[in-house]
Amino acid sequence: PVLIGAEKLGRRKCNMVACGGFHTMVVDCDGTLWSWGLGRSGQLGLATTDSRAEPARVEQTRFQSLAIVMCAAGSSHSGAVTRTGDVFMWGCGKDGRLGTGSLLDALAPLKIHMDSHLECERERATEQESERAGELAGWLGVE
Repeated sequence: PVLIGAEKLGRRKCNMVACGGFHTMVVDCDGTLWSWGLGRSGQLGLATTDSRAEPARVEQTRFQSLAIVMCAAGSSHSGAVTRTGDVFMWGCGKDGRLGTGSLLDALAPLKIHMDSHLECERERATEQESERAGELAGWLGVE
C-alpha cells in the first residue's frame, strides 16, 4: 500500500475508495470526487482522455453541484451516486454499459435517467448507502 498524502486531496479526509482496472477514485468527506490513473476512455470524468499520476478533482458542477456519496470504478468506466440519489456514469460506452442509450464514450459524468423500477432501487440504496455499497457497485455494473 502507498499512502496518498492529505496535500494530494486538498487536505480532506476520505469516505470511500473505488479501484478500477487501471484507475482509482476517492470520495472525500465533503462529497467531492477525485480520480487518477488511465484516462483513455474518459473514465476519470475530467472531460479529457489524459491520464493522471496524481489525484485530480472532478468538478462538482459535473454532478449538478451535488455532493457524491458513493462511487464505483469498472475496467474503463465509472459511476457515482449523489446525496439526492441521482446516478451519473462516464467512460467507455461499449455495449451500452453507461446506460445513456448510446454506445459512445462519455468523457465527463452524464446523469442517467431511469425508469420507475430503478428509481425505487435508487431511493432504497440512498437510504441504506453504507450497508449496500457492495450491492450498488454490482448494480452499477462494476467489472
